[in-house]
Amino acid sequence: MQLVPNEEIHFIISTGDNLLRRLPWHLWSFFEDYPNAQVGLSSLERQRPSRRYSKNNKDNKVKILAFFGSSEGIDISKDKYFLEKLSVKA
Repeated sequence: MQLVPNEEIHFIISTGDNLLRRLPWHLWSFFEDYPNAQVGLSSLERQRPSRRYSKNNKDNKVKILAFFGSSEGIDISKDKYFLEKLSVKA
């Protein structure tokens, strides 16, 4: 099988070696030949969350960061209203 340069390609590197993870993979010539390719890094081991969450703990708040760009040509008022309504429920 041969890769097609215009197709989306996911290049995933699974390693526990920190030096290997720090290499500038995005500068590899492979990405010049395949412009729709993306590189991803993952650990070899599944990592558990550092904290456990409980429904009954009131400190378990989800924080949402929203960026609203130019609203020219679109109506973002419903999006803003929805996010504001979420913060009132907390």
